[in-house]
Amino acid sequence: MPENFEGELKSEKSVESREGRVIGPFQWTETIDGKEIVKEGIIRYAKKEDYQDLVEVDNNRSEFRRKEYGVEPKPPGEIEKVMELNLERSLSQPDELAFIVLEVEGEIAGYVEFGKMRWGVELPANVREASTVSVLEKYHGKGIGTALTLSAEDEVRKIGVEKIELYTNDQNKQTVGSKGRIGFYEKLGYKQEGEPEEDEGGTKWSGKVIKYIKFVKYLNKQKNENSY
Repeated sequence: MPENFEGELKSEKSVESREGRVIGPFQWTETIDGKEIVKEGIIRYAKKEDYQDLVEVDNNRSEFRRKEYGVEPKPPGEIEKVMELNLERSLSQPDELAFIVLEVEGEIAGYVEFGKMRWGVELPANVREASTVSVLEKYHGKGIGTALTLSAEDEVRKIGVEKIELYTNDQNKQTVGSKGRIGFYEKLGYKQEGEPEEDEGGTKWSGKVIKYIKFVKYLNKQKNENSY
């Protein structure tokens, strides 16, 4: 992390600093040489010492998308700049951004961000946006993205959040699914809202200009079931 990085609390709601606070354990099972091995990790809030590992997670995601979808990598330094900004927001304004990581044997396997800002505009107090869910490729398929997302939902529910919104694109097979496969967010109870909108900048995945799809989820179960 840059040496001049400092996380000073500026929370308008006087939310206590959550830096590094453990949310809970996480386990999954792998079969190695015919034997089932239980792997363990912890889910916790991010801390400033995570910076370099978090940058590595995003670099890994960028490379995965290049291989899978032909997406151009981000310009040099952009990942570092955005990560520094978001991590600082989480530490200095703990009611503004929930930045949660899953750590496995000292390594950050993935992270999730739930924030109340979208494109520089503040969302209603009871709404948050799931802006990022990112997992190292070697940990794909182990339920880490699901565990992170559900943990973040539980955390923001505690401060009165009732609705989660997010935008993904129609070419991302992991998030929206494909023929015969349910997408990541649908599995977690998110529902599509409105019609897909084509990216004005002409961004392409798999050679096609992407369309953004909005998904929403109400954290009150009864409201969620009666809202569609």
